[in-house]
Amino acid sequence: MGGRQLPASAPGSPICTFVEAPIAGFETVVKDRRTGKELAFRGRTEFLKRLLNLPHDKQAAAAEQVARMPDDQIFSVRAVPVAN
Repeated sequence: MGGRQLPASAPGSPICTFVEAPIAGFETVVKDRRTGKELAFRGRTEFLKRLLNLPHDKQAAAAEQVARMPDDQIFSVRAVPVAN
């Protein structure tokens, strides 16, 4: 499972790497380029399972529900230790 990195289009643009992962391992890591600090946002498994393969005709209503949900019901956040 290799990652695919998209080139930045302009200075300050994000660099994205996509890696296929099981639903339990779904997370997004955001790095502050200035400080090197990273935060990992992991989707809560129960939340992701509820939306996985949702029929197209139910997606708009689900999006409205998600917009009203507190963040901690959608994902957890952890600081990624900085390598020395």
